[in-house]
Amino acid sequence: MHLITKAAIGALVAGSFGVWGYAYSGLADRPLPDLLDEPAFAVAAESVCSDAKVRFDALPNAETAVDNVDRAAQIVDRNAVLTSMLDDLTALSDAEAGTARDVEMRAEWLLDWRTYVAERADYAERFALDETEVLYVSANGGERLERRITRFANTNEMYSCITPTDVG
Repeated sequence: MHLITKAAIGALVAGSFGVWGYAYSGLADRPLPDLLDEPAFAVAAESVCSDAKVRFDALPNAETAVDNVDRAAQIVDRNAVLTSMLDDLTALSDAEAGTARDVEMRAEWLLDWRTYVAERADYAERFALDETEVLYVSANGGERLERRITRFANTNEMYSCITPTDVG
């Protein structure tokens, strides 16, 4: 083998190990874009959402519905719990200090939540009249709202604040 070929192979091998070395060194770490700078809101929000989840899960679900009208009424009742949770989270967010970035992210997350609950309400209204109706969920930034909401909640360890999977 020629010296140039050996050098090229050696450089290729060293480069491939170098990429992994960089990746595991910590130098490549980047903070998650939707991670709150200050975790106080997330801690308090998890408590609010956990309480709401208990109330939400105690309500009758699709398995107990006798028809589409009954099922639509269940969704309306569950939406009332979500709306109450959002009111509590909004009050918490308004009272919580934080960086301007945190305030903006919390407001956007709560707006996504309110839009999602409004879409659930629209679905319940349509479903009560026609059992073939489906839930339509908006997207923001190319990502469906329930995924954005859940991603933000999971990133900030607010596991009880993810979107429910009772509809759809």
